[in-house]
Amino acid sequence: MSATDGLMRGMEVIDTGAPLSFPVGGATLG
Repeated sequence: MSATDGLMRGMEVIDTGAPLSFPVGGATLG
């Protein structure tokens, strides 16, 4: 979680209550 692409200080965020999720494709899954 070091990349900050699309994030800026002071941005409005929404707490959905859900855990972090990341899209993955075939290359990641093997």
